[in-house]
Amino acid sequence: MRTTLGLAIFFLTQAACTPGNGPLYIEAVRVAGPGCIPPKLTDPSLNAFPVVDVAASPSVDVFAQVGGFVFFFGSQRPLGVTMNPNIADRNRERIVIRSVLLRYSSKPAISGLSGTRSDTVSDTVLRSGLITPQTTNFQIPIPLFGANALAKLEALVPSNTDKFEFTSTFELRGVTEPSGAEIRTPPVSIPMTLVKSEVTCRATPKDQRLMQSGLGPVPGCAASTGFQRRYTENDCCAMVDAAGDPSIDVNTPGCDVIP
Repeated sequence: MRTTLGLAIFFLTQAACTPGNGPLYIEAVRVAGPGCIPPKLTDPSLNAFPVVDVAASPSVDVFAQVGGFVFFFGSQRPLGVTMNPNIADRNRERIVIRSVLLRYSSKPAISGLSGTRSDTVSDTVLRSGLITPQTTNFQIPIPLFGANALAKLEALVPSNTDKFEFTSTFELRGVTEPSGAEIRTPPVSIPMTLVKSEVTCRATPKDQRLMQSGLGPVPGCAASTGFQRRYTENDCCAMVDAAGDPSIDVNTPGCDVIP
């Protein structure tokens, strides 16, 4: 596999499937563009993950373009699939994506997230997709942080100097139907610089919430405020009631609950 990393663009090419993984592989990964539209994979409009700030709960999705299914539906199906005696005739088969497996690593290590093997957590995130013989292009949104990772990052002590060389690694998992053979893609690693800024909301001392709005609130186009930059006091929630107490701002993710 060869990977070229632009700022938030990763082109991956692979000559063949990894043994045991089945026919699918990730051939390109890209952050979604404005308006929550899956990006054109030839459009170099974004350049990198300079930083992901987890001072507020991070939400960063990427689109993964899946390749390899032409071998499954065509005459050149991979050996790992054709050896399965339960595989039905190829004209009846389809591939069902069920989940994303996420693993993490960090230098320096983050306690409970990327230390020793027994100390490292993973996440399984439900994602569904269907690939049939008629499918010509298949993209699916992938979150880079799951619930277990978010819990560990929330416990991380804020600092305006600490930085982590963080990697989120994902693989798609699914099955063929009706035969039920398990399929997974080779893992793809997304590196980033992870920080957790220490932000004090001086203008609203009773309210230390940070805005989490980004490109959009739905999976596949979400990028939190801390994506590609650090949080600042300008990102503090500012809605208060007549008494100066924090008030819910239903239009701003991260400011829609009272601390």
